[in-house]
Amino acid sequence: MPRIPRIVPWTSYEEFETLYQWFYADPQLNQLRERAIKRVRAWASRGRVPHAIECTANFVEVSLRDRPESRPRLSQQELRTMYTMTFIRFVNGIVDPAQRGVFAQSVASIAERLNLPLIDVSSIELGYESKLPQALRWLHDNYWTYSLRNGDDDTALLLDNMDEIRRIISKYKDSRKQFLKGKHILSFRLSSARQADPSSAKPDLAPAFKALKELATVVSPDTLRDDLIPLLLDVGGLVPMKKA
Repeated sequence: MPRIPRIVPWTSYEEFETLYQWFYADPQLNQLRERAIKRVRAWASRGRVPHAIECTANFVEVSLRDRPESRPRLSQQELRTMYTMTFIRFVNGIVDPAQRGVFAQSVASIAERLNLPLIDVSSIELGYESKLPQALRWLHDNYWTYSLRNGDDDTALLLDNMDEIRRIISKYKDSRKQFLKGKHILSFRLSSARQADPSSAKPDLAPAFKALKELATVVSPDTLRDDLIPLLLDVGGLVPMKKA
């Protein structure tokens, strides 16, 4: 069965590959890297850009702004703020979709599982610029190389699509949890108070059904077999993990 096509902001695989070459060109070829940043901005006007591409553009941009010849020249405080916000968006955008189950895991534990370069954003004295090459290398190895190796812009969006699937599943489980909680509370009230109105606190399953309908719009047959089912069978997928 053919895959359900996904809308991407690039027009061809060659355009996607060219962007990668511009981003990871020789550090002396800053014109190519500036061109890559402008290309990502153009893509953003067409549609949703994968988080990994946005992060690559943000890291390259802050590295270009941190040059003596950069104009307008930023102060050290402005540069530090730019580094900080770039790393926060990078870490949160990778870690948040990786949260599984009802109970949240620590950023450090997820970062360790993903081999993600963890940045202590609470430390003002930390030199973020020293961590930038490590972050770009992580994106290179975990997104760009993976996407280019498959040679398929549908597959290139697989990681980003799985993040969306995880978000919808999490929304469904939260809605289902609220429904069961409301059902239990209603049962308790009816058994303990004769005057209680059965319709006053009736739990609603509509949000859960809405999440399932949303899931059906983003899951293709291939994704269902190869990715969604293994995700649901994983720890914290269908069955919540126990509290620590």
